[in-house]
Amino acid sequence: MQKLVFEDKWEKTIAEEDRLRIQEIFANLQSEQKDGLFFIPIRQAVNHRDDLLVSVLIHNATNEPITFEEKNVKYLEDCKVMGEYFFTLPVRIEAYTSMPWTFIFPKSALNNYVSLENGRLTI
Repeated sequence: MQKLVFEDKWEKTIAEEDRLRIQEIFANLQSEQKDGLFFIPIRQAVNHRDDLLVSVLIHNATNEPITFEEKNVKYLEDCKVMGEYFFTLPVRIEAYTSMPWTFIFPKSALNNYVSLENGRLTI
């Protein structure tokens, strides 16, 4: 059975409204029951340094744990690669576990202006 887990820093700092939104996204995924690794969009924004912040629910619906060590993650809008960056995450996402995470793409990793519409991540 799939479970929702918050990384320790998220657990301590997440706003209740955001927690409820993530729990709702997770609950909606339970009805779909697809196997695989999915990045479910939560929020996208650009910070004061023009870095792209993409918050997703990493949905590991496989029977193997997932680690991110120098994984090439791509940000797409309408199927067009708008940026890519190699990420190493300090967490291991266990089998059948979902965890929210924010990927920060530095401005230098972006190919084009991002509209923040119809965005998604792939590896």
